[in-house]
Amino acid sequence: MPLTDEVSAKREEEAVTTQQRFWQATTWKEKLPFVHDAERVVPLMRDYYEKHQLLDPVMGGSARKAHFKINNTEVLLFSYSSVRPSGTLDVAMIAQPDGKFLIDWESMIGACDVPWTDLKKSRPTQPTLVRVFARQDDYFNYEFSDDKQWSAVHLTSPDGNFFIYGYCEKGSEMDNTLKSIFEQVRGRAALTLRIAYPDKAESDHCARIVGVVANRWLLVR
Repeated sequence: MPLTDEVSAKREEEAVTTQQRFWQATTWKEKLPFVHDAERVVPLMRDYYEKHQLLDPVMGGSARKAHFKINNTEVLLFSYSSVRPSGTLDVAMIAQPDGKFLIDWESMIGACDVPWTDLKKSRPTQPTLVRVFARQDDYFNYEFSDDKQWSAVHLTSPDGNFFIYGYCEKGSEMDNTLKSIFEQVRGRAALTLRIAYPDKAESDHCARIVGVVANRWLLVR
């Protein structure tokens, strides 16, 4: 729900300062004080920065700002220019009980259950959460070669370096949901999905879409 009231100058200034301190921090532990729900995301951040040696997305110039609520949670969203496939980097900040805003780290970096390099290697058959840039496609192959049975969606990783094709049953509720989303979005839609590979998958770039979690990357818990 969009909020018509403006965020006070003081709160906005504090939010911008929080972002600056996050970007300036040189270790993930130094970044923690500026992250929403830090206790829960500690293991995710440790894996992201230490185990997989991944980097924060590169932020360009400021593009726009939005203030809204999701499930009674106040959110301040900053959008910056970016080399991501969408052309933007969204930094969602969640209001804390004291009124200050902290960064929703998972939506900012596009966190997935499995890093994309491992996803294509392991081909998980259990539902796996991914944040993607999605658009409709017409590629049908391997287990999903029947274009009368399946609808195809091109799924690109948050950093734009990897892609796979996701499939859902044509005419299903999920198919209709995705088509409705694509009708409202120009270009690629930022979606949070669950995907699963077929047993003994013939390819690392064809998986089934088994759930539409949200039509955005921000998940308010």
